[in-house]
Amino acid sequence: MKFTDKILNILFSMKTTVILLLIFAAAVGVATFIENDFGRETAYALVYGSKWLELLMTLLVINLTGNIIRYKMWQPKKIPLLIFHVSFIIIFIGAAITRYFEL
Repeated sequence: MKFTDKILNILFSMKTTVILLLIFAAAVGVATFIENDFGRETAYALVYGSKWLELLMTLLVINLTGNIIRYKMWQPKKIPLLIFHVSFIIIFIGAAITRYFEL
């Protein structure tokens, strides 16, 4: 097995999905408490505006896209799973648009 295949298997594994989602949920949960106690600006500076959260969200989008391809979710019997995964991708893209293109 090639090195790139190993990396792709790790990146698109369900274990990686669960780990990324748990980290994301913990980060957003902590940010919520920070925002409640210290204000929006502090939560943005420590969590929402950080590069590590940006990287985490990018990895989640890559992971979800890879799982859509890996499990062939475009098949008729898997359409509900496809819609579920694509909705998360759209949410993350919306967050990126909000972050970089404030209106």
